[in-house]
Amino acid sequence: MFKNAKWIGVPKQELQRCNILQGEQNNRFAYFYLDIPLKETGVLKICLSAAARYRMWVNGHSILSGPCKGDRYRQYYDEIMVSKYLRTGTNRIAIQVLACDSYIVNNRMKTGTQPLIAYAGLPLGHRLAVQGGIFNAKEEKIADITTGIADWRVRLEGSYQLEFQEPYLTWFGAIAERIPKTAVPFSWKKAESRIEFQRAEMLEPVLTDDGNAGFGNIGALVMKEREIPLLYETENTFQKELLEQVIPGDILIGKNTRREFILDAGEIKTAFVKYAFSSGKDAKVSFTYAERFMGGQVDVRRDDYINGTLDGMQDEIFLDGTELLYEPFWYRTFRFIKIVIETGDSEVYFRKPYFMETGYPIEVQTWVDSSNSWVKEVWEICVNTLKRCMNETYMDCPYYEQMQFPMDTRLQALYTYICSNDTRLAKKAIKDFHYSIIPDGLVQGKYPCSHTQIISTFSLHYIFMLKEYYIQTGDRETIRRYRPDVDLILDYYDRKIKNGLVENLGYWEFVDWQPEWEAQNGSPEATAYGASTIINLMYSYALSCGADINEETGRCGVAAEYRNRQRNICNAVEKLCWSEKRKLYREGPEFEQYSVHAQAWAVLNKMKEGRLAGELMERALAGTGVVSYSFSTSFELLKALALAGKYELAKSIFKQWQDLKGKGCTTCPEVPVNSRSDCHAWSAQPIYELIHHILGIQIEEPGWKKISIKPDLSFVSDLKGELITPMGVLRFQMEKKQGAIRGEIFVPMGMEASYTDGEGAVIPLNMGERNEIIVDGHHIREESKA
Repeated sequence: MFKNAKWIGVPKQELQRCNILQGEQNNRFAYFYLDIPLKETGVLKICLSAAARYRMWVNGHSILSGPCKGDRYRQYYDEIMVSKYLRTGTNRIAIQVLACDSYIVNNRMKTGTQPLIAYAGLPLGHRLAVQGGIFNAKEEKIADITTGIADWRVRLEGSYQLEFQEPYLTWFGAIAERIPKTAVPFSWKKAESRIEFQRAEMLEPVLTDDGNAGFGNIGALVMKEREIPLLYETENTFQKELLEQVIPGDILIGKNTRREFILDAGEIKTAFVKYAFSSGKDAKVSFTYAERFMGGQVDVRRDDYINGTLDGMQDEIFLDGTELLYEPFWYRTFRFIKIVIETGDSEVYFRKPYFMETGYPIEVQTWVDSSNSWVKEVWEICVNTLKRCMNETYMDCPYYEQMQFPMDTRLQALYTYICSNDTRLAKKAIKDFHYSIIPDGLVQGKYPCSHTQIISTFSLHYIFMLKEYYIQTGDRETIRRYRPDVDLILDYYDRKIKNGLVENLGYWEFVDWQPEWEAQNGSPEATAYGASTIINLMYSYALSCGADINEETGRCGVAAEYRNRQRNICNAVEKLCWSEKRKLYREGPEFEQYSVHAQAWAVLNKMKEGRLAGELMERALAGTGVVSYSFSTSFELLKALALAGKYELAKSIFKQWQDLKGKGCTTCPEVPVNSRSDCHAWSAQPIYELIHHILGIQIEEPGWKKISIKPDLSFVSDLKGELITPMGVLRFQMEKKQGAIRGEIFVPMGMEASYTDGEGAVIPLNMGERNEIIVDGHHIREESKA
């Protein structure tokens, strides 16, 4: 924790040396180091933070990146202990800091530079704060590393800024580097370096939460303890090389030569890549990162390097003739990396690259298997997708945006709940969205982010997420804390009601990427003419969730109001949007278009139930001229099919995921065909389906205190596995033979559970025991075994 540290920054004389004005520090690096002479080794204990981002090394070995993403009210700090790389003699702690002025991000088109979009802090230039020291075996401090006390040095990178690369970095969170010959040599991270640095400028004291007593003034960069664990960094290697043999070690590349290598990591990774070279002064090296090979209008296999092309964001460096290790500041997302080396008058030694895989340290404890091979294949692809999209926040995708959108995050949280009991990232996401609320009452479309974007429909997903978090955890205090957000959002929608339905929400009314809605950028076409049935039914469902939240937190009167408002919306949709001719809901009162989405939301709002709901969903999927669905909106569709008792219709929908392995996918793409992003977590839907609809587990009481199980093995012959829950591990093995379901279910202690057959017969299951179940359509036998 911080006690007596001060912020340090770049002194005026260093800005003058680089001929850079104060406002031109944006998208540039500053390099800070501290040299520490040691007569004995020990343990480095350090708290640190920076504006906007840092990466830290000890004696040239990478340690950590941070700080955890916050905003102007939450400056997180990181805490770590390091002993592995310390040595007797001179030790160097090196910290590279990126400045990002979030208030001038909109100028990036004019400047040609790429800011760190996924940042929402204050525009304060390069700042670093460190508290800590090195301690010997007796716990005695043998060196103080605290900024404001220790002799930290700094040098500003005046030769380049992060570069904007279209189309890979357009308003997206990723960043790329083109480092010119005149840049600060990479050797600055090591104590042996003789590069000239200035003494860092001492700034104001570091503020902490308990340092704001007095008149209530809130200072800048008030430190907050990190709310999620540190990201992992694990060394890994490439599986193969596509143009030559796997690089065995050093490769000598002759003078005036161009060599190209394409490395395959085997699956999509998020990682800090390390490239080692020696000699080769002025040789140019480029690194192109790609998730897949592209075939233009043809959807080629992801690894088809014969017929496909490899394009993507690119780093570029020039070698200085010394032995160097290049590691990009920001993690890269890739399955494939193309490395092009162009030598000049000197030969180059190129060593085998490797990478430090990074991400949120989720421990996946749930597993699923089946004699139907696609089940395990799809499960693993979906889990890989989820893991790649978990970082300091949830991310829609790790290659492009790298940002946290409420619609995507709501789904990712649901998938996380199935895989692990770790809800910390989901809880932090909820807090992030709370901090993003604008005066109109809506949450931002992505957050943390350096510029404000409002996707009006995404505020509804935030409400869905709040209720689902409560159902998973039973954490009533958290939903009570954010309950006022629900009121703000629902009141915004209420103010937009005209003739019984909400319309003209403003901002971006996104629902799904469909060809029919391309002119509206994914908003239903009906929004151009007035009310949208889909959006009204999403609002109606949010009113139901808001009612549940208020009921669970003691505001029964508000809950009753919300339920009444929900009935009014549903009645208006029924009256104004139902087509007796098509037996479907139109996209708007006077707009003759139909979509699967509207019918699914109608079922979720229980406007059609039982046989009528089933028939509605059949017509929706079989009807001509009905706007289809994508991966992102299959959640509501599959949920509606299960609720309507027509889950067997999901068989054809699942084929989209079953086909992924044959296409060479290792993660789920954003859309099934010709996808831009090849790793998009909103597409990992089978994680949810296999547990909640095929195995058929429904949470009846928050926190998994009570569940019901009603399997649907319509297109799966058997299913087995283990499911982690807040009450413990639930084990299951279900099999369908000749119309009969046989299975065993182990229910953890403290969980009340029941099994329901297809005819509605319900039997209780014993806690802490293995329950054997036989179902033949007419008879259920339950035997408990210790």
